[in-house]
Formats: sequence, structure tokens, C-alpha cells
Amino acid sequence: YKRAASYLQHSLSPDAQLQLVSLLERLAECTRIRGNYPEARQLYERVLDLRRQNQALTTDSQLEAQVQALLWDEIAWTWRYTGDIARAWECFREGEYILRVADVVGGPAWGRLYYTQSNLYQAEGHYDQALSSAEAALVLLEAQQTYQKQASPLVQSSRSSCKGQIQRTLEGDPVNLGRTYRHMGTIAVAMGQLSQAL
Repeated sequence: YKRAASYLQHSLSPDAQLQLVSLLERLAECTRIRGNYPEARQLYERVLDLRRQNQALTTDSQLEAQVQALLWDEIAWTWRYTGDIARAWECFREGEYILRVADVVGGPAWGRLYYTQSNLYQAEGHYDQALSSAEAALVLLEAQQTYQKQASPLVQSSRSSCKGQIQRTLEGDPVNLGRTYRHMGTIAVAMGQLSQAL
């Protein structure tokens, strides 16, 4: 990813810029998974900057708002993993603001943001608020799953495995739904509600 990104960064063609953004997002995801949160954060911020500079990446302003909000969400997690909850909240609010300005109502981007909000509340020990946010996430993520089942069946291709987390989230990846259920279980444990946790 690094080699391909370094090659593409010198090209000004819109296609090359689109590929560069995609590669940098994947590189950021890999870097975050490896635990290098400062470098992952820098990569996500670079992707965000490139998306802002290249308006030609998408003609759908609501879709672009969701992508940018999810990039802020990823940046929030890099702060969350290093224990800087205040900065994670700032990033969460940026993502929330972008969705509100673009009039995005519901959907998987909001579901993911509510999931993050719930995690931040839990980290601060605000379990009732954490549970409320997790429930809001669950409603949106379950609605996305229902929509996916009603839509025409998704054709699985070899390219589908190459998508980054943001693209998978926007397409209704059921992993987010599972994470939310698991997270609600940890909140219930913290509240002493063991049967609810199970």
C-alpha cells in the first residue's frame, strides 16, 4: 500500500487521486490494527484532506458527508485507543456536525457514530448514556440489515473483500451490528445486569 500510494501521489488524474484515497484509507486501517495509532491518525487525516480537496471524488454530497463523518469516527478511535477521551469526543462531534449539515438522517454512518458515542460514554463511566447510545446505534444498524435483506441479493465478488471498513460500514456490514450487541453486553456487565449481558 505504501509503495502504491507513493507512486500515485504524484499523479493529478482524478482516477489516480481516487485510488490514492482508497489506498491511504486501507493503509490507515492496517496501521491502526497494528496499534500504531498516531501514524494511523495522520493517514486518516490525510485521506480527509484529500477528499476535501478533490470534490470530483463523488457527486453525491450526502454520501461524501457520510464518508467524511466515518473518517472522523476512525480518527476518534485512534484517540480512544490511546486514552485521550476528550480528543475522541472532539472527533465524534466533527463527524456528527458533518452529517447534520448535509441533512443525513439515519443510516449506517449515524449507527456507527452512536456506537462510538456509546463507547466514549462507557469509558467515562456514564453507563445509562452509553446504553442509550448503543440502543440508538442498534436501531439504525438493524434497519440497515432489514433494508439489505429486502434489496436484491448482494453479489459477492473478489473485489468485495478489498473494501475498507468505511465502505463496508456504508454497505451495512453486519459486523457493526455484532459489535454493538457485544458492546451492550459489556455495558450490562458494568451495570451489574449479568442476565441482560448474556
